[in-house]
Amino acid sequence: MRNLILGILFASTAILGFYAYQTSQKVTGLQADLAAKTEAVTALQGENSTLTGQIAALQAQVDAAAAAVVAPATETEAAPATASATNP
Repeated sequence: MRNLILGILFASTAILGFYAYQTSQKVTGLQADLAAKTEAVTALQGENSTLTGQIAALQAQVDAAAAAVVAPATETEAAPATASATNP
């Protein structure tokens, strides 16, 4: 009877040990996966920051070009109006 109880305790300890080993291996794999994803997100955030700066610079160039196009058009419209006013 004593040997039976010791056998059951030994078997249950071995089963629990194996389960703990498998769980720790899964946790290690998940931690590695999480570290890789964190690194990828950090890289994407850096790229996003760079692209945001480039977009702001391009928008400034577009605004400057639009202002340059609008300014001569306004001057051209004003010139004929004054020319027709001076020619009776």
